[in-house]
Amino acid sequence: MTSSSGRRRIRAPGVLWREGEFGVVVLPPGDSGPQTLSGSAPALWHALEQPHTDLALAADLAFQFGIEAHRVLADIAPVLDELTACGALIEAP
Repeated sequence: MTSSSGRRRIRAPGVLWREGEFGVVVLPPGDSGPQTLSGSAPALWHALEQPHTDLALAADLAFQFGIEAHRVLADIAPVLDELTACGALIEAP
């Protein structure tokens, strides 16, 4: 899945995660290591409790943080792709 896709992503079932002062640590099922989401990335993780297209997610986060959606999309695209590749996110049914 790439950021230009109209597919919707959501957190994968069975993903373990924990939030603290450090951000959010995500442990995908069967993955060998955790992923740490810090800075504004915890907001992305929380939003992905519900299915979102990458564009809709970028628009929501842009509104939340008061910046332009195209900048947000450029920043989150590699994170979304990495979280999808490691199994933390899946395509929504």
